Amino acid sequence: MNSLTFNTVTLHPIQQNDEQVWITSTELARTLGYKQENAVSKIFNRKADEFTSKMTQVIENPQLPNLGMRIFSLRGCHLIAMFARTPVAKEFRKWVLDILDREVQPTTKNHKTERVVLNDAVNMLVAKSQHLNFSDAYKLVHQCFNVKGIDEISVDQIPLAVEYVHHLIALFSSDKQPSTMNARAMADASGG
Repeated sequence: MNSLTFNTVTLHPIQQNDEQVWITSTELARTLGYKQENAVSKIFNRKADEFTSKMTQVIENPQLPNLGMRIFSLRGCHLIAMFARTPVAKEFRKWVLDILDREVQPTTKNHKTERVVLNDAVNMLVAKSQHLNFSDAYKLVHQCFNVKGIDEISVDQIPLAVEYVHHLIALFSSDKQPSTMNARAMADASGG
């Protein structure tokens, strides 16, 4: 992230090791409409007990190596804005929350963590079945959703895939355990 813009103010986020977005107190003061650069530091000093190390830190200042520079994560910026009394503080708080919402959204549709529940369901299906191995179980899912791999299943279809696998688990857990062929026929009948 190279820069962020709030109204007409451009912010230059600092990247730390934790991959959070950090804003300097000076830029935060300017963004909140304060005339004095140390206004945010004054707010922080009054309310320091409400901040955690994930919300604010002091880092080395590249312009003045002997003087530290306070930075705030987006959560820290939001908390500062809660205490700010400037005309733009309310609008800034909403803007920061919108940025935070975007930061936590999945970046790709094929991200592995989105498929953990589906993988867990397939593992349970194999464990409950006497007739299926992992390859067969995944083939059933692939056939049902007409894909070559589960990474091709869209994020919107994952709950349906999990429901399908749980339906298979129920079938394999019943007294009458279907054969692999019956499970494949079921997959074909359900649209695969």
